[in-house]
Amino acid sequence: MSDQTLRLSALDVAREVDLQSRGIQRASDASQLKPGILIDVDTGTNRVQVSVDGSSGVWIPYLAGSYTVGDMVWVFREQLPGASGMICLGRVGGTPGVTLPDAPNEGATTETAVATILPTWTGTWRVVRNAYDRWNAERAEYGGRATLYQGDGFGSGQLYGLALYGNQIKDLGATSIESITLTLRDASLASAPGPAMVIRAATNTNASAAPAATGATMNPAPLAKGAVTTLALDGTLLESFRTGALQALATVGVGSSAYNAVRGTSDADGMALKVNYTRPV
Repeated sequence: MSDQTLRLSALDVAREVDLQSRGIQRASDASQLKPGILIDVDTGTNRVQVSVDGSSGVWIPYLAGSYTVGDMVWVFREQLPGASGMICLGRVGGTPGVTLPDAPNEGATTETAVATILPTWTGTWRVVRNAYDRWNAERAEYGGRATLYQGDGFGSGQLYGLALYGNQIKDLGATSIESITLTLRDASLASAPGPAMVIRAATNTNASAAPAATGATMNPAPLAKGAVTTLALDGTLLESFRTGALQALATVGVGSSAYNAVRGTSDADGMALKVNYTRPV
């Protein structure tokens, strides 16, 4: 057979195909034709998403035409042995305003989680020395330089404690924070048991200046010598900790009647925070 014959045959086939009728054949089963609602159009892949019989939508090819999300369209399904094919044939003429189906339930987009945040640094500011680490820093039995004191006792002058957390809470990526619980461990001072600690948030981000207290004043229960208690931080502080606007806590009891201390980084749970929060899945 000559190349010319092959070329003519190919041309004849193309002409034959071009002359064939398009769309649904008259002999087709009417049940193969279904109306659907157009949910989305992706011209890049030549696909449309169509909801048929109230389904959440399926992506199928479409015949060339003008499509608008919300249109009612004809969907043709060809049942083949072991498989089926679907194609969008075009808009149903004169489509009135059509209500789109509800978006498919894709499951939860957020989840709750719990994180334990440990302080990156803790210590005590001695006002008369205008510096940290100037009170009982060598007393390992009290927790050394990392212990957070408050008040005025035994010639110390006024003391304030500081615990820094950096961006650890912000870095959780929380969409909301439901609660933050602080662990307080008594420092076991010789004068224990002492008065209750007084806790406030602080605007400090490093240990270069005295604790700068802000926000609500929180009063945990008094501690027995060496005992541990927890304190739920005031709800007004949670969003600022979430965004990183707040990154520190301070012990701020004033005067001789407030002199006491709690452990910081010298103990595994000293000034630890338990954060209950919500995050994206």
